[in-house]
Amino acid sequence: MNSQPAFGAISSLEPARAELSLKGIRISPGLASGRVWVAGDILDFSPETHRIEPHQVDAEMERVRRAILQVEAELEESARRVSEQIDPSLAGIFRAHQLMLESLLSSNEFETEMRESLTSAAEVVKSVFRKWEAKFAAIQDETLRQRADDILDLARRVLRQLEGADAFGLATMPAGSVLVTQRLLPSDVVAISPGDVKAIVVESLGQGSHAALLTREKGIPTLAGLPGLLSQVRSGDEALVDAFREALIISPNPERRHEFDRRLEEYRASLLTCKWTCHVHTESDISSPDD
Repeated sequence: MNSQPAFGAISSLEPARAELSLKGIRISPGLASGRVWVAGDILDFSPETHRIEPHQVDAEMERVRRAILQVEAELEESARRVSEQIDPSLAGIFRAHQLMLESLLSSNEFETEMRESLTSAAEVVKSVFRKWEAKFAAIQDETLRQRADDILDLARRVLRQLEGADAFGLATMPAGSVLVTQRLLPSDVVAISPGDVKAIVVESLGQGSHAALLTREKGIPTLAGLPGLLSQVRSGDEALVDAFREALIISPNPERRHEFDRRLEEYRASLLTCKWTCHVHTESDISSPDD
């Protein structure tokens, strides 16, 4: 039960790569450069199915209940941090998560699934949350459909309590990395700061999602809309993230890097001029490459 997913690690044995340019969608504006850190996800980790006996159901359900109580305490702490550090109105995201979790537990879905499947607490949690994710993902309304991410966020939190695993692979991520991941959830953004990551690049993320909103509030340059990204990059790659022009450059050539470094220096100077009281929202707010 203590198996953990394998997360990104930098390998010095990989050969040099040719420059790769990818087009994304801006979620949060900004410029950044750094080394890629590819984060794995406990939600995608599939260990061998662990079967239980009928007499073990009660004990496994008690593990689920304890995990949920711990997550509820985590959510309260996240709400407090967001209220104090970002915006009190955003704390409602995590209080809504608490209500969702309480509703799921009181519905007896976990226990019903466990008695029918006779599988472990972690596998039952995944199964129940995946069913609810699918229900939200099938909704026509875009705003409601993006709540599927909230369901996954709760699933990951509960699994982390059950498995004792680093749910997002951030514990060993070097400071100043460019975080690359398949999905980004609200609790991920709360746990990191601009000092932890230079930028975030996500395969898929809705503009109106809670995670997107939090990246903008924290001022972390973020790109999304890059399907198949994890098959094209690896931890340790040099990355230039241009969220103004919605571009991701992997292993840039010297000329590209030089031009980007000049723009990055101007961008940082513009932030200092604002004295951290304003945001640079468009490419026109910094000089163009031809200036």
